[in-house]
Amino acid sequence: MAAPWDAPHDVPGMIELAGGPDEAAKALEEMLVMQPVFHVGVYGTEIHEMSEMAAVPFGQYAHSNQPVHHLLYLFAHAGRPDLTQLWVRKIMQSLYTPETFAGDEDTGSMSAWFILSALGFYPVCPGKPEYTLGSPLFTRAVVHLSEGKTLTIEAPGNSAHAVFVRRARLDETPLANTIGHAALTKGGRLQFEMESRA
Repeated sequence: MAAPWDAPHDVPGMIELAGGPDEAAKALEEMLVMQPVFHVGVYGTEIHEMSEMAAVPFGQYAHSNQPVHHLLYLFAHAGRPDLTQLWVRKIMQSLYTPETFAGDEDTGSMSAWFILSALGFYPVCPGKPEYTLGSPLFTRAVVHLSEGKTLTIEAPGNSAHAVFVRRARLDETPLANTIGHAALTKGGRLQFEMESRA
């Protein structure tokens, strides 16, 4: 059965329809490694999103087409935050380089995905004041907020190989897989303890 991934307002429902957390994670992984076969369907001819998907090594995951931007973060909701961290970092390192850019901007969504993911979090559901944690790209970043507040994001030991998050906390509060918008906008220190795995 094809997994129903386009209902970000009901992530538990999507995971249940996919057969539960283990099956959901398995289906997401299969999508990323299967052959990038496509059919032109009602378009009648190949369109650029199809060509762009087939040109990169991420199976049926078409990062150049914005409706899939939340998919890699679903691993975390299926109990596999390590796979969110692994695949998000692979996309950042492979599709956002001086030589490559993943598709067209469409009002800034490609850049927004990269900036948020590089900071270590992404909003799975538009309009829901919550972010799913991923794998920050930098060892340190500072976001200047309103009223003179700042959010400092720290990931000591971060590297191209240390992409996995052992623990995360905002100030002294431990975080699981998500963080609320209100907590981020208060500022403070968002800390990621990074590690590599064989």
